[in-house]
Amino acid sequence: LGKRICKRRNELGISAMQLAALVGVNLRTVYRLESGVQATTRHLLALARALKVSPDWLLTGRGTRGRVPARDSDAPAA
Repeated sequence: LGKRICKRRNELGISAMQLAALVGVNLRTVYRLESGVQATTRHLLALARALKVSPDWLLTGRGTRGRVPARDSDAPAA
């Protein structure tokens, strides 16, 4: 998870501080995720949105990166 967050953040040209602001977490959380100290997060969907990738790819590294809806209301109804 951490390597994918860091790699994608760098691809997008955003700083860890900018990512933290986009996700609504503190900078320490981003650093802990990227370093692997913290292996899971309840902010997975917000991270995926900010990084413009699918949550599944972000979490597992499998499949295509894909994109997630901008907001929950953009998701198809069940």
